[in-house]
Amino acid sequence: MGFRVGGLMTSKSIWITWEDHRRSRELAAAFACEYVCFISKRNRFFRYVILSIKTLKYVVKCKPSLIFCQNPSIILALILCFYKKIIGYKLVVDRHSNFKFDSRKSLNPIWFVFHFISNFSLKKADFTIVTNQYLKDFVDSLGGCAFILPDKLPSLDCTTLPVHHKRKEVTFISTFSDDEPILEVLSAASLLSNEYIIYITGSYKKYKSIEQLKKIIPDNVVLTGFLPEHDYQLRLASSDALMVITTLEYTLTCGAYEAVALGKPMILGNTKTIMEYFNKGALYTSLTPSEIAENIIKLFRDIELFQDQVSELRAELEADWNIKFSQIVRALNEM
Repeated sequence: MGFRVGGLMTSKSIWITWEDHRRSRELAAAFACEYVCFISKRNRFFRYVILSIKTLKYVVKCKPSLIFCQNPSIILALILCFYKKIIGYKLVVDRHSNFKFDSRKSLNPIWFVFHFISNFSLKKADFTIVTNQYLKDFVDSLGGCAFILPDKLPSLDCTTLPVHHKRKEVTFISTFSDDEPILEVLSAASLLSNEYIIYITGSYKKYKSIEQLKKIIPDNVVLTGFLPEHDYQLRLASSDALMVITTLEYTLTCGAYEAVALGKPMILGNTKTIMEYFNKGALYTSLTPSEIAENIIKLFRDIELFQDQVSELRAELEADWNIKFSQIVRALNEM
């Protein structure tokens, strides 16, 4: 098909997504393919109809021989799987999340349909890219063909920003999702002295427990709200340490990649997937407020050691990513 590491040689290739996601932008650049992002703010049904039409019109017009797509959206993956033989292209689906394992045994018909579509796309895609071995084994068990490629460490603009402030600053990278221990972090902050300050990113107004949150927020916590990209990077770069906690297993968080890229010591969740991949430069915590607070104190006690470990981890992850990327390129050449 004509690939080389770092991009395509002759084939027309595009990367299609319905969400503007950093991972997709980074991988599209790495594969040197055109990045096509279709966005609609309509409600779910009309959004799917509008984006499906736009996608198919574009594919028919540009006639790519290879399409990469991001899943989510699962509907995007379904449409491209369905039409790939009709239109005539190879399909690689980047399935970095969205498996919904906790709902596989649900009797809710919505989840039944979701997993039917999910399994169909995993089987019909030529390749599926996942982030870890467990997900690869799952895809392969369904008759699909999976390759492991974690996120590429992002190129951030503020990597050399000096840190000078009186208080010990921790930024909790959050989207106020259900898998993040928001209330537990607030309780942990209340156990810390005012020597520490915790910034929490993300759109807190959409949080399901917003009224409870407002009642218990301590003085040493700042809710930043949603930040534009430049301001978000400045917030991370000016922090002493970064905290990213998810309760979801088999998930590698974007915030942890950002922490490594910036050389920041980390407080991370204690899931097996997180601890195996981000295996140094971090302390791993349960959701108990006392343990979160204790780990913050421990991190600052030896913060220079953790900074050195993050630097080592960055070099290791970059080398590992290049190896895995080369393996996918070789497979594409043989497809």
